[in-house]
Amino acid sequence: MSKRSIGTLVRPMLVIKKPPRLWLQCMKTASGLNAMTYWRKNFEQWFIDCDESFVIRYSRPTLGDRVQMDVCKIALGIYQYTAIDDCTPYKVLRLFRRRTANNTIAFFDAVIEDMPFAIQRIQTDRGREFFATKFQERLLEWGIKFRLIKPASPHLNGKVERSQRTDLDESYSTVDIKDPLLPDLLAEWQHYYNLDRPHSSLDGKTPTERLTELSDDALLWEEVSAKFNPSKERLQEQNYRAELALRKLKRCL
Repeated sequence: MSKRSIGTLVRPMLVIKKPPRLWLQCMKTASGLNAMTYWRKNFEQWFIDCDESFVIRYSRPTLGDRVQMDVCKIALGIYQYTAIDDCTPYKVLRLFRRRTANNTIAFFDAVIEDMPFAIQRIQTDRGREFFATKFQERLLEWGIKFRLIKPASPHLNGKVERSQRTDLDESYSTVDIKDPLLPDLLAEWQHYYNLDRPHSSLDGKTPTERLTELSDDALLWEEVSAKFNPSKERLQEQNYRAELALRKLKRCL
């Protein structure tokens, strides 16, 4: 593969090199899609099939530096809220019947209680359940920065997206989702995932083992609060175009 045929795409989990142009042209012919559109839609499968030498794993250096949060629909009336630390990846899971602002706040409180370290940032997609004023104000009260990914860019929340796929493949596929004890079964899965399940991204270690290794460098809540500058934060707009317009206006003032 020539140097000219290789580029890089930055992802939250990985830095993946593009395949050669000839491969992209073949995919365009076979799929009928624009070549790069096909690549973006299928980069994860290409990563699975490619040689390990093409992959560089990526994560944040500090516990709680960024926590990715998302909601996954499991079935009708069953929504899983997921929060995963970008560094370890230690995660918290809860089930709710709906995606609402109140449930988002309830889940946030669970994250604060379950994650054994201070959180500096929470990153989400642009789902409306994250944009309620009372949720954003709760983040401000804790001194946590609220960061959003671009629309139609789930790869920017890659760790939580991949984690939810693992939940579907390894947990929900083994249980009856109509079981009234499903929340308890999910709690058992969370415990197993964090404490016992080896992760290839951690060289076979568990998230808890990785957390223990980095705990000495973790910030305390007092330090997070001291670093937080509320004057630089504001309530975010769900509408991406409106958000961009507000940013431009702020730069002009």
